[in-house]
Amino acid sequence: MFKRLPGDEARNLVSTTPDTAVVFRPTVVRTPAIVTLVIYLHRFLVALVRTIWRHPVAVSVPAVLGFAWYQYGWPLAASLLGTTVLSLAAWASIDRHSFARLVGWRLLAWWRLMSVYRRHWQSVMDVSGLGKRINGRVYLPRLIRVQCDGWADRITVRMLRGQAVKDWSDRIDNLAHGFGATSCRVALIKGGRLLLIFPRRDPLATPIPALPVPLEPTVGPVEIGKQEDGRPLRLKVHGTHVLIAGATGAGKGSFLWDTIRGLLPAMRAGLAEVWALDPKLMELSFGRELFRGRYAADPADCADLLDEAVSVMQKRAARLAFGNVKRSGCAGSTWTSSEASSASSGRSSTSATATAARTPTPVANDSTATHARRTAPRPSALRAASTCATSQDRATAHRTAPSTRPPAPNALAAGPS
Repeated sequence: MFKRLPGDEARNLVSTTPDTAVVFRPTVVRTPAIVTLVIYLHRFLVALVRTIWRHPVAVSVPAVLGFAWYQYGWPLAASLLGTTVLSLAAWASIDRHSFARLVGWRLLAWWRLMSVYRRHWQSVMDVSGLGKRINGRVYLPRLIRVQCDGWADRITVRMLRGQAVKDWSDRIDNLAHGFGATSCRVALIKGGRLLLIFPRRDPLATPIPALPVPLEPTVGPVEIGKQEDGRPLRLKVHGTHVLIAGATGAGKGSFLWDTIRGLLPAMRAGLAEVWALDPKLMELSFGRELFRGRYAADPADCADLLDEAVSVMQKRAARLAFGNVKRSGCAGSTWTSSEASSASSGRSSTSATATAARTPTPVANDSTATHARRTAPRPSALRAASTCATSQDRATAHRTAPSTRPPAPNALAAGPS
């Protein structure tokens, strides 16, 4: 109706069509075709150079095959292609690890980038609310890199200016289902950049056998299982507090018994001791010979053992307070109880409290959490308290709630952490 309308006249404008709002459109500037072609050509050349720089091998192989076909005919190109495929197959069969690291995972990352993430990026960002439309212009977070390994895809993303990590962590379900994954985890790399982790499978679904007993005595971090990425899961019991919690039936006792198994050489050498409280008579009873008399199952005996621990703790505190003894952490003694949590001894004691419990599937937003694999189902609601002390000193433990079923003797690999 009007091409231009001053702002002062907007209040006097009357629409003759009922229930129809007047729409004001900005002035359209027609760009010459040559300018559009130059812009698109520039974008194409930039994308080509970036692709060659990032994927030199993937670009050089088809380039060499095409040149051989054009210069010498298709038989030579087919021969080169067959030789390349056979060489890669031989490499994969001889050294699968190096082939996957140098070729396999990179090819998979490129395929996932093109078929999943770049294909659905704009729609997922718009629907989840992470993309913004301001004055008709679309602003999207930038997809920088896709990396793959044996169990997950790792996506490096550049956030929009003004976004926070919480904006992404609140939408992990949208991201997971948008890209066809079961879960999503968000981690901050540096200012403005995030790492999105999309697991493709659960490497901890199959139990692993019990880990071998260490040859050398140590009270350092004890290996109790494997993480999702295949690295060993080590539990620190020296000079720390540990709380293990989870649902019933998750194999919580695997943490307890794998810790004891890893400390067996230190127990033999006198560097560590296990003080066990087992009111249920079924959690720790089959290992009472390992505890060398520091095992109690009857409530009265448990109270006596705790009183002895309190006495040891108080003597240690007095030595540290009035003697010439320097506090140097604990020497590796470990307290174990199905219903105990370690007592605090101020600056004079260093204790570790662990409540063994089974956890369900990992929380999607847990970016740094890693999950260990268990050896056998453990429906127990076991609670363990591990307290480090010197060979002359002991800490104390307080009772908590009991559990229901005994652990399996071979449950020596840790459950999910």
